[in-house]
Amino acid sequence: PVAYSGGQVSMKFKATAGPQQFALNQSKSSWDSTALLANYVDPASKGDYSTYSDAGITVYTFGSNAAWVNGGILYTLDGDAPLSNDQIRHIATSM
Repeated sequence: PVAYSGGQVSMKFKATAGPQQFALNQSKSSWDSTALLANYVDPASKGDYSTYSDAGITVYTFGSNAAWVNGGILYTLDGDAPLSNDQIRHIATSM
């Protein structure tokens, strides 16, 4: 469930009660939250996203995906698992 390739670490998680899954990806980045929004979130979400701030981290959610930057690392969460915004915020602040 953990893979490394080309400067990116990916951890895959699967639901125990169904086919849903998500991947948490990490890669080095010089982006701040503003650059993340302009270069990744806005194009990927077609402008339909929500913003949450917790513990100094700005988390963008769109569909069942999320993205944030922290300490020079870009984190993306992709998949079809029905994670709540609270669950996503807990993941983001624990990284």
